Amino acid sequence: MPVYLRFIAFLMLLGFVPVVRAQDVLLETIGVVSSQGIYSAYTSIGSVADAYHGGVYTAEFTAQLMDEYANLMRASVAQLEKLQASNVLSAPDAVFIGQLLQGYQHLQQQALSYKDFLENGQEASLQAYEANRKSAWDVISQLLGLENRD
Repeated sequence: MPVYLRFIAFLMLLGFVPVVRAQDVLLETIGVVSSQGIYSAYTSIGSVADAYHGGVYTAEFTAQLMDEYANLMRASVAQLEKLQASNVLSAPDAVFIGQLLQGYQHLQQQALSYKDFLENGQEASLQAYEANRKSAWDVISQLLGLENRD
C-alpha cells in the first residue's frame, strides 16, 4: 500500500478525516432517485392524459399506460413502506420518506382516476384525477423546493 494511503487510513482512524458511511450514501441515493422518479411520474401521467385529449393516444392505450403507472406507484409505495418500517431512518429522513409516500399515493390515485374516466366517462373521475394531481404537485413542489404552480 502506498505511503499516502497508509497516512490517510491512519488519520481516518484518529478521526481527522471524515468517514462517509455506506448507509448515508445509500439514503442520499434513495432521496435523489426518488425525487427524480416522483417528478418524472407526475409529468408522465399528465403527458399521457394530454396525449389522449389531443388525439395522439387511443383510450385503450391510455388506460393501459395509466394502469402501468398505477402499478409502478403501488410498488414504490410498498418498498418505501418497508424502508420506513426498517427503523434505519433518522427523523428527517423518515419525514422525507413519509412525504414521498404521500406523493406516490396521490400519483397512483391520479392514474387510476383517469383510467376510470376512460372506462366510465364520468365527470367525478376527472375531478378525482384533478384533485390527486394537485395534491401530488403540492407534495412534489414542497419536497423539491419548487414553485407551487397550482
